Amino acid sequence: MRQKSRLEYIYHPEQGFSDPNDQSKNTLSTRLKIFAAVFLTSLAIGLAYNYARAPIYQTKATVLTSPSATIDQASGDADLQRASIEQEKLLGFDLLNETLQQIQSSSNNPDWSKLTLSKIRSLLSLEAVEGTHLLHLYATGDDPELLPLVANTLIDLYVSKHTVTVETSTQDTYQMVSDELANLDQQVTDARTELEDFRNKNDISSLSETENALPATIKNLNKSYDEANSEFLKAKAKLDAIDLAIANGQTVVPNQEQKMLTELEKRYQQLSEQLNEFDQRYTRDYLALQPSLKYLPEQIKELEIEIKSKRRQGEKIVRSLALREYQAAQQVVNKIQQQLNNHRNNAVKFTNLFAQHEALAADLESLEILRREVQDRFAKLSSKNYSKIPQVNIVERASLNKQAIGPDYQSGALITLIVCLLLALFVVWMNDYLTAHPEQNQSEPIHVSPLYEKNVIGARIDEAKIEQAVEVENGELPAPDQTPKSLSSAHLEQILDNAESGAQLTSLLLLSGMTLEEIANLGLEQINISEATIEVPGHFKRLIPIGPNLLGILTAAVKNGYLWHNQANPSKEMLNAMLFCTAVDAGISLSSKSPAAAIRETYIIYLVEQGIRLALLNQAVGYLSPVELTKYAQFSPETEGLSIQQIELLYPLC
Repeated sequence: MRQKSRLEYIYHPEQGFSDPNDQSKNTLSTRLKIFAAVFLTSLAIGLAYNYARAPIYQTKATVLTSPSATIDQASGDADLQRASIEQEKLLGFDLLNETLQQIQSSSNNPDWSKLTLSKIRSLLSLEAVEGTHLLHLYATGDDPELLPLVANTLIDLYVSKHTVTVETSTQDTYQMVSDELANLDQQVTDARTELEDFRNKNDISSLSETENALPATIKNLNKSYDEANSEFLKAKAKLDAIDLAIANGQTVVPNQEQKMLTELEKRYQQLSEQLNEFDQRYTRDYLALQPSLKYLPEQIKELEIEIKSKRRQGEKIVRSLALREYQAAQQVVNKIQQQLNNHRNNAVKFTNLFAQHEALAADLESLEILRREVQDRFAKLSSKNYSKIPQVNIVERASLNKQAIGPDYQSGALITLIVCLLLALFVVWMNDYLTAHPEQNQSEPIHVSPLYEKNVIGARIDEAKIEQAVEVENGELPAPDQTPKSLSSAHLEQILDNAESGAQLTSLLLLSGMTLEEIANLGLEQINISEATIEVPGHFKRLIPIGPNLLGILTAAVKNGYLWHNQANPSKEMLNAMLFCTAVDAGISLSSKSPAAAIRETYIIYLVEQGIRLALLNQAVGYLSPVELTKYAQFSPETEGLSIQQIELLYPLC
């Protein structure tokens, strides 16, 4: 297409066409005049005020205080509360009032005689050095000779008052320590008397619990009980061993019977062996005929009876002795246990009494330690005159300083310049806002496009034709026609065939029910390839079904990670311009209707012709005003409206 030079005019019904550059020059000139007037006037006033301010002077005095609760105790590093009290005293009402009176009475300056208490207080400020008892007293004002006089007078009065305070504090501390020492002496005497009475009453003769009668007795009984219990266990074990030996058939006899029993068993063994030998060689009848051998069996039997008798007798003797030992040991244990039981209640009572005794002794010891500390303190107070020790040191007195510390005229001038500049800009903006005409604000320049070959030089152009002009360079498209019209399938196919990828994607999304604004804001996270849907957020939130042709394009876009070639969503104007160029390339004339509006109307008419209820169109294509819905009523069949589930949402070309 051959483009011509672009001419831009503003049309007024009464004036015809006028060049906007002339009006812009007039407006700019007015703004410059207002800006210059406001800026220069305010700047002159601000600078005059800035440099008219009086100079400010400052002097400093430093004081070292030793605030302590009592005169004989050094203040700690963290005595912040006492330090704060000293600061309050230094700037207190009484001290400031005396300072004012002394300055007024001793000064010959008439201006100083008119000073007030509030003026004196406004001159002074106090700063404490962290971690120390140093105080910096600053005097700040416009009279350099008055400042050191006020600061030094205040410090001198503070030192004199502090001296009186130290003397009073010394006397008060001495009397306080003396009374405390007398009170402690009486408390120690009472505690010692109470402890002695308690000892005598409860028979406590020693400071050690185990050295008293009852604990010593219990200790001995416990020791005897342990020994008796050990003997009892030994006797019980011995008796059990004897019973076990007897049950196993072992020989149990006293030691003195052991030798005799051994001889009898030996004699029995010999005769038994001799008899066995004769039995092997002779018969018993033959042995009965021999005088020296016929009594041998009887002797063996008699020995056997005697041995058994000796064993039974020995077992009885041994077991009887062991049993007597066991019973005796058991009796001793029981007796000692009974004695311990008798003393147990007394031992518990004595333990409680001795605990009270120890508590009384500990109280007495604490009182004696405290009394010794107070005695030492009293001795130091008696031997040292604290009133002669300075409690306040003037480290640095205030001196005359004629070097001004303020105000900062350069910063003030810079601030004045900035404020005046902003004020001038604000006044210019406010003037434009208040003097603007509503008709002019609402009117827009009408751009004449070279798309229409028309000679507009020196001619009065018809208003209706100007309204139909299209400015392609700025992406502005003609206003939509009032009557909806549907594009034919052939025209849509021509558009899709001639469209590049962006225009083709836009056309298919419009044919799926999305608005141009929703397409411009479309993101990959809204596309669900697996379910073939697009989620549209907002007040009319809905799921847009994706057709096969559109699904192929979106699948590739999701795989690549971007929808558009420049990887950034285009604006609505850019989308409209792409569709307009596509329609021109396809040779399709859309009259005064934009391509996007024509394609969207085609899809809406497609749904209405299927019989969808007009009230449900918002759920398929987004918001449509009631006026817009009435325009599509002519395409609805004369039957009862259908729901969204009863119609086909996918356009055939999608």
